[in-house]
Amino acid sequence: VDGGGRTEVEIEDVGGVLKITRISVSYRLKLPKEQAMDARAALDNYLRFCPSAQSVIGCIQITHELELEEMAA
Repeated sequence: VDGGGRTEVEIEDVGGVLKITRISVSYRLKLPKEQAMDARAALDNYLRFCPSAQSVIGCIQITHELELEEMAA
């Protein structure tokens, strides 16, 4: 498995206070085809098990996406 990621954070002026309002995470994975379903399932479920995300999800919008590339055999 090989890959990387990118995180973007949006900060806005909310009533004169700078606040983080959005976090967008993009993952890029290169893995065998037979692992693709597991990777998608992990992405679909990790937010509800991530202590950091659960701590802020009520006040910061969190989005994520996954780009998969099949590894050559």
